[in-house]
Amino acid sequence: MTSATVDGYVYVDDDDPSVVFSDGWSVSNTPYAWHHSLHAAQKAGLTATFTFTGTWVSVVGGGGDTNIFGWPSTSYVIDGKNYGTLITGPAASPDTYFDNVTMFTSPTLPAGKHTLVITNLNGTKPNMFWLDYFWYLPSD
Repeated sequence: MTSATVDGYVYVDDDDPSVVFSDGWSVSNTPYAWHHSLHAAQKAGLTATFTFTGTWVSVVGGGGDTNIFGWPSTSYVIDGKNYGTLITGPAASPDTYFDNVTMFTSPTLPAGKHTLVITNLNGTKPNMFWLDYFWYLPSD
């Protein structure tokens, strides 16, 4: 398992076997990512599923030159309920790479086991959603 516990939070890398990706994601190795890997979704409908036992979860990723990577949008569904959609757009700097950015943070959830499904939505060309890691507050 590619994870670490820091100050009570559990960090889980995108290459951890507990993260399940639909077919079509690519992997990029980069020194800027945690554990040097990022998963990338370029097509609409690609999903990443993460199951955790806790009360809160956050998703961290990155992005870059919108002329190359575009403006992705993603939805975040926990236990069947949509908790939000990230829509990036022209406000993002068109020529700057960014990493270690929180893309989503859940509200406080009931203690227990939860399943988060991230779906890449827009599928524009270009379009790239970069996923780096998850972190969550565990519960018994």
